[in-house]
Amino acid sequence: MSDPLFDPLSGPERLSLHPTTPPPDAPEDKSAGGRGTPSLPAVPVPGDASYTATRRARRELAHLDPNRSDSSNGEARERAARRNWAFVDLDQEGIELPADALALLKGTVAREYNVLPIGLDGRRIQIAVPDPDDAVLADALRAHLAGYTMARVYAEPRAIRRQIERWYSTHDEAARIARESAAKRRATATPAGDGFDDMGRIADSRGSDTTQILRLTIEQALRDGASDIHIEPTKHDVIVRFVVDGKGMIYNRLADFYGESLLTKIKVDARMETGNFLRPDSGVLQFERPHQEPVDIRVEIAPTVHGSTCTMRLQQNIWRPLDGLGFSAYNMERFRRALAQPYGIILLTGPTGSGKSTTNYSAVREMISPTRKIITLENPVEYQVPEGVTQISVNEGQGMTFASGLRSILRQAPNTILVGEIRDRETAEVAIDAAMTGHQLFSTVHTNDASEVTTRLLRMGIEPFMLASSLLSTVGQRLVPRLCPSCRVEHFASPEEITAAGFDPDQADTHLLYAANPEGCNDCRNGIAGRLPIHEVLLVTEDLSDAVAANATTPTVRRLAAEGGMTTLRQDGWEKVQQGLISLHHLNEATRRSF
Repeated sequence: MSDPLFDPLSGPERLSLHPTTPPPDAPEDKSAGGRGTPSLPAVPVPGDASYTATRRARRELAHLDPNRSDSSNGEARERAARRNWAFVDLDQEGIELPADALALLKGTVAREYNVLPIGLDGRRIQIAVPDPDDAVLADALRAHLAGYTMARVYAEPRAIRRQIERWYSTHDEAARIARESAAKRRATATPAGDGFDDMGRIADSRGSDTTQILRLTIEQALRDGASDIHIEPTKHDVIVRFVVDGKGMIYNRLADFYGESLLTKIKVDARMETGNFLRPDSGVLQFERPHQEPVDIRVEIAPTVHGSTCTMRLQQNIWRPLDGLGFSAYNMERFRRALAQPYGIILLTGPTGSGKSTTNYSAVREMISPTRKIITLENPVEYQVPEGVTQISVNEGQGMTFASGLRSILRQAPNTILVGEIRDRETAEVAIDAAMTGHQLFSTVHTNDASEVTTRLLRMGIEPFMLASSLLSTVGQRLVPRLCPSCRVEHFASPEEITAAGFDPDQADTHLLYAANPEGCNDCRNGIAGRLPIHEVLLVTEDLSDAVAANATTPTVRRLAAEGGMTTLRQDGWEKVQQGLISLHHLNEATRRSF
């Protein structure tokens, strides 16, 4: 029975990272060097005439034979089935490749032959190739993988090239630094009690290598358009993971001794306390780039059973005009009505990483004028804004909490206040007091949607009548993958499909929808071009204010909000689905359907 990982007809849609056994019918090669291994034929190497001729012929065939560059994933699967080849889809979402397999084959070799290591099980390596029956290619790979048996599986050639550029771009350099550092560590290790000079040299060397690895990692994350970098210690190594367009992927694996040195370097750069890894901590560092604006990176560190884990959020271009955030015209008009009020609370809600801070910053940007005093209170200050805004960082270790900081701010007579987050009763009460005494206040609350905000605050212990008289608006927000306009594919939705999604097919503007092209194009990697927000803007009408004062439940708030003109997250998303901006599949992933 064939392994489902490589089965072209019945395999799962996600490539596993864990070592797997290839199917019995996958081409397998025995490496040279073991007892009883037959002698290998001469292998063409770079510089040989036979090698050059073979490579030239292969390039010419790639242009002449359409099967050499399949135009779609479906054609690639069909070709694999016709040739009885095991097949792997390298363009599927969330694909992660093991660093130990990548490290066995240099990036220059992978690019030259257009091959990609995708799995390693002991001494058996799995490699994606454009032609598993190519004997010349097999012989060349044996020369580079002596000591390993090899299972070749078919992948679409352009997909292999895309993944090579993605995984080998800085992996080679980072891996080289890590290997050299490990070698120096072994070579300079001294017995216990043998002088401090050698240990100092080891520490200095590792510190230099750690700095380079961190720099390379951040540079690659920026090139990949990552929103987050996760550094996660395990029992045996340290995993470095990127989040791109909301999907996580492993970028690298480092030796376990890099865990503490990386975290120490990050803490120093973020001006965090370096002496204690046993409690959570937050900070911000600036990553300098030649001839470009520096990038602010928010750092969150928390202890785990294998050491501290770190999340680095890359804050790129957070200071945007409000009109450039992706609000629909209808929701933008409603949001601006709330912004025009001289005092009251406006709250953003949504999961972590949904763009709440960006929206709040953009709203505050609208308020800047010579006649207004604007103060922000953040934990930490995520982005240093231009002139016109005073920013204050919370420091709970020094007694500066959101609540105490907000009380201090009120004595400075601001017009507009931005509080990073309301997460406890004390902060909520001070915020409401500020709104009731003539201040405009922006903040965030963690709930699922805009209608749940009042219930959340009431459960904190806020008096209903105080909340009803101070709340102006709540805005729910989610980020959904944006379809690449250059390669999106058409999808005609049936009435049954639209009904199952919770919408009326008779009221739909069109049944011609779009989906992501997993093959991607020159403008994207996998059919996705960033992320697009969807919104719901709740305005507190008189009826809604009366209901909140009477301790209204979430369903009541939701019903009154709809009567007041609020379109839900799902309704806003459906409009963008019909415009071809996002897919129905991604909307279903981001929002909850009614039963």
